[in-house]
Amino acid sequence: MFWVILALMCLAAVGFTIWPLTRDLQKQGLLTGFAIVFVVGLSAALYAVTGRPGVPSGASEPVAASAAGSNPPEVEAMVAGLAARLEQEPGDVDGWMMLGRSYMTLGNADGAVSAYERAVELTSSQDADALIGLGEALMSSSGQTMTPRSISLFESALASSSGRSTTLTLHRDR
Repeated sequence: MFWVILALMCLAAVGFTIWPLTRDLQKQGLLTGFAIVFVVGLSAALYAVTGRPGVPSGASEPVAASAAGSNPPEVEAMVAGLAARLEQEPGDVDGWMMLGRSYMTLGNADGAVSAYERAVELTSSQDADALIGLGEALMSSSGQTMTPRSISLFESALASSSGRSTTLTLHRDR
């Protein structure tokens, strides 16, 4: 139904464009009209062949593939390597933050919760980025539901942020 309405709107636009041209220059106006119809038809045909109407606006193939759970083995191996390194160096806050972000990217919310909990523990709950990461991971693991714990984490991040843009955005959107 959408395509029928779109086609009718395109024809109406072409008609309104051609009509004034045909009054003054009969041959040249028709030629222009045919050119417009040809370009619109060609565009629609190319989109039908190469377009992806099923992909949400702004989502690229890697994001869609990641959402579908098909992550490249190299990426998973790098994340596993990072996790192994952090077992040897458990005090690396930046490493735990990176592991949490990596797990979130791979769709492993439970792994991200564990990594961010470790980062929050290491920073004594004083790092706003760690608090926000843990809150987002908790929301992701609970089906995008704001739990009392995630709300508390976001409020703590806001209190400790001293003007960081991420926490200010969270506060603005409340």
